[in-house]
Amino acid sequence: MKKDSVAFIFSCVAIGLLIFGKPVLGQDEDVYGEDEALETSGDEIHYEASEVERDNRLVEKPDAPTQVQKEHRVIPGDTLWDLCAAYLNNPWYWPRVWSYNPELSNPHWIYPGQIVKFFPSGALPSEMLVSNEIDIPESIPELPEEKEAEEMVKFAEGKDIVRVKEVTSLDVNRDSFVTKEEIETAGYIKASREEKENLSQFDSIYIEFADSQNVEVGRDWLVVRTIKKIHHPNTGDFVGYHTQVLGVAHVLEKNEAIASAMIKLSYNPILRGDRVIPWNGDLNRQVNPKPNSAQVEGSIVDSKISMTSFGERNIVFIDRGTSHGVQEGNVFDCVRNQDGMVPLGSDFDPTRIDEGLPTEVFGRIMVVDARDTASTGVVVSSLKEMYPGDRVRMTVQ
Repeated sequence: MKKDSVAFIFSCVAIGLLIFGKPVLGQDEDVYGEDEALETSGDEIHYEASEVERDNRLVEKPDAPTQVQKEHRVIPGDTLWDLCAAYLNNPWYWPRVWSYNPELSNPHWIYPGQIVKFFPSGALPSEMLVSNEIDIPESIPELPEEKEAEEMVKFAEGKDIVRVKEVTSLDVNRDSFVTKEEIETAGYIKASREEKENLSQFDSIYIEFADSQNVEVGRDWLVVRTIKKIHHPNTGDFVGYHTQVLGVAHVLEKNEAIASAMIKLSYNPILRGDRVIPWNGDLNRQVNPKPNSAQVEGSIVDSKISMTSFGERNIVFIDRGTSHGVQEGNVFDCVRNQDGMVPLGSDFDPTRIDEGLPTEVFGRIMVVDARDTASTGVVVSSLKEMYPGDRVRMTVQ
């Protein structure tokens, strides 16, 4: 009896399968997802992705006239490179595609919702326009190079040294110099009402003067600082004090030894304790070349900004000044007599002289501020790096 019941149940199941064609497993979306519609063909089951998913997968739309898309709506993560690779089979086609879309201001930044057209006209070409050759966008024309002087370097007639091109006038801010003695100051910045350490333009300060008798309301004063002592890089002898101009202070009123002032100009951060000296009014000026009137030899001892080497437009200090015949506007030649190869394991020595080799000029320095024992100069030309200790020579012109 039991066997007959089991057989009857199996017979019913088989009949049900023949009638309905498939087991009932619930709603379609439970199996394939909410965005997928089922289609059946014979014994196979197919599903079609939604339009959004088709776009994400870069599958051509059913109504496309060819296998190539006319346009594409940008979705997050798209780039012109990837779109050209997917639609045109060559990512290097992006520059031309960008030219077809003038509304895209930057080819590297495209945003969701923007439409990217792949061809200039509405009709698609009958065949792919992209070849196997890489299509590189036209490069931006380079700016013309500065034309050098016809002879940057030439041998001076009748001399055994090399001379370099002539120099012209310079507009300079003479804010660094070297003096043998610390510059005599008239006072110092005692305090400020500003709640900060580094003071700058338009900040209020209080200056204490050693002698307030010569202090006038409305007068300008230079704010200076002694940076360091300079010693000769070759001999170790003391050369002088590197003094830097930090800015200009304008006196507003005075009360006995204390004057209230405002920082009128600041070239560098100003601190409490910085010194003030009279301003002679020639901080910024044009310096014109002046023929050398003396034969002077010296060395580069340091620079405005501590550097291991110098080049054009750097400001350097020379251990020769007015007491040696140096004047503002004179020009020093930087000279060497040596092989350019540095022996293995040795440091470069700018003072080394290789006997028998000619004296060669590799740069020029124009003096913009001449003091008693030292001068400040601007490197106006250089063919090689200059170093502290390099020899300089001023010849009579």
